[in-house]
Amino acid sequence: RPVEKPYVVLGPGERADIWADFGRYTVGTRLVLGSLPFTAPGGMMGGGMGMGGGMGGGRGSAQPGGGAIPQGAAFPLVTFNVTREVKDRVTLPQRLSTVERLPFGEAVNASRPRRVVLSMTPMVGWTLNGRTFEMTAVADDEVVRLNTIEVWEFENAGGGMGMGMLPHPMHMHGEQFQVLSREVAPNMRAAWESVKDGYVDEGWKDTVLVMPGERVRVLRRFADFTGLFLYHCHNLEHEDMGMMRNFEIRA
Repeated sequence: RPVEKPYVVLGPGERADIWADFGRYTVGTRLVLGSLPFTAPGGMMGGGMGMGGGMGGGRGSAQPGGGAIPQGAAFPLVTFNVTREVKDRVTLPQRLSTVERLPFGEAVNASRPRRVVLSMTPMVGWTLNGRTFEMTAVADDEVVRLNTIEVWEFENAGGGMGMGMLPHPMHMHGEQFQVLSREVAPNMRAAWESVKDGYVDEGWKDTVLVMPGERVRVLRRFADFTGLFLYHCHNLEHEDMGMMRNFEIRA
């Protein structure tokens, strides 16, 4: 079913279908879609998207035409001008698709999720459980059995070097997963509160944003294919610095 959000938060690699109804606006109305202000922990890559008659919010890098934008500051993205009235009225369907809920009770590790710690390790770089990418390497705790359902827990633990507390959009190759739960450490709650209402956790996902101090649990079925698959941070600079690993599905 359709879900209403006050704004939408999308990390790199995340996608959403957005229904925008311009029917209630008069000709001449100008609307701006923008990234909204947020509390930036250590320099975040973007904010929520909202649309209204005023300006939007911040993006966190460079603006069109050059010039830096402070992390968490306002940044307009797209302007819409209502130029004419039409007679056709399209109604948003109340049923969009059928989503199979994966059975949590059938997860082989329901009581002990597979834990993936996201951190910055001095002299190593961005890591997953203290490891960086190796072309064909698979650790013992990265082996998954075919035709099983598992719970994975992504924990954003941060790290040293003054740049460890950053959001990480975690992406898993192969089949999609479903978000089970989120919880955040009390000392990191302020930044989390500024984006949490925009999470799109309903339905199927292949990328999930994990804020600093946050633990996100997801449920996934591993079926159809054996072999090596990647899981990694979708911030390209983090992935390029090694924040990517293989997991192997074995029969």
